[in-house]
Amino acid sequence: MEDKKEREFERVAAVIGKPGLYTLEGVSPRGFVLKPLNGSGIVFVSVHSKKVMLLKDLGIFTYEDTAPLKDVLIAIKQKESEGVLVPDENSSAEELFKFLEIVVPDYDRTKVKTSDVKKLIKWYKILKENDLLPEPDEQEGQENETESEPESEQVANTKSEETKSSKKTSKKKSGRKSRNKKQEK
Repeated sequence: MEDKKEREFERVAAVIGKPGLYTLEGVSPRGFVLKPLNGSGIVFVSVHSKKVMLLKDLGIFTYEDTAPLKDVLIAIKQKESEGVLVPDENSSAEELFKFLEIVVPDYDRTKVKTSDVKKLIKWYKILKENDLLPEPDEQEGQENETESEPESEQVANTKSEETKSSKKTSKKKSGRKSRNKKQEK
């Protein structure tokens, strides 16, 4: 079920200049075939007239990097389950940014605009209505558990790698010396 939900989320798109979200149904050389999430019918968007963006490729600017939109939506869902109220998209800018700070504490205050937060909340509500909110990756948690070695093993691995690299370096240097001697003769 989650795999199907994940595939469906990866097909969700936004169109610049058009309200709402769409499901990408097909692609042609001339444009995109989209189906509105809050409506019926099919919409064709020309490549030349509008820009279509998949939500999986979007994110929120942070001071270090960009937080993927998927992770931000998951964080909103988790905060909401903890009792944090998701504000209305028409709330004051102060209220919207206060909420965003709870969800993405290191968001870049110079790049993220009020309209971005409004759009984020609108999209969250549309995805929630259509049961398309992404789920946290179970594999990420498992990878982090298996990747963490005891500190003593990490130190031992580092020391053995240093020893190997120093042996290689000394072999290279001795090889250069013998070649240099041959060239001098």
